Amino acid sequence: MQLSPARFNGLLANLGQNVLWRRAQLCPCRNTYSDAAVQGCPVCHGKGLFWGAAQAAFVGLSGMKAQNQWAQFGSYEQGDVVVTLPSDSPIYSLADGDRVMFADSSIGFTQIFRRGQDDDPLPFPVLGIERVFWLDADGETIIDGDIPVTDSDNRPRWTSAAGIIPATGQQYSMTGRKNTEYFVALSSMVQDRAHHHGAKLPRKCVLRRWDLYGR
Repeated sequence: MQLSPARFNGLLANLGQNVLWRRAQLCPCRNTYSDAAVQGCPVCHGKGLFWGAAQAAFVGLSGMKAQNQWAQFGSYEQGDVVVTLPSDSPIYSLADGDRVMFADSSIGFTQIFRRGQDDDPLPFPVLGIERVFWLDADGETIIDGDIPVTDSDNRPRWTSAAGIIPATGQQYSMTGRKNTEYFVALSSMVQDRAHHHGAKLPRKCVLRRWDLYGR
């Protein structure tokens, strides 16, 4: 029996999901002795990694699970998804640290931000912002603000200074929807299917919803 990479790829093209793949790169600012990144590095922003431009690709979805976990730094979402990588897609060269955003699905989010004179980019692209609110000076009343838009750098911008907007330095909550993003964790190596003398059969990989890089 001879397995057909082309037929596997055709099957995955019909059953898979569209994704945006970003390749991870080690930043040259890392210390050669401690492997620590330089805080304030303009390239990686102290993460030690940076990611290239997103490439459109597709993957087959084999299984998914998600759950909330508690750690010393608070509550965070943890989950994983098993994907199959077709050999005719750019994502076939997926590697450690890469990011994969699922373009065909979304989840809700609620997160705390602080308004700055020049707002930092949001840690993820948003599909839609549903509510922005904060507490008044007495900390007793919720104030619902105008909904911002995101600019080309993914920074929240309020279009009218005369509207209800958080003051500079004000901490506020944002609720909306975003695409689900996963990472190739260092412990989740991409696995070849070593059949038929190295034929380019689809690869298998476990992606993890584990965004420590964004914190």
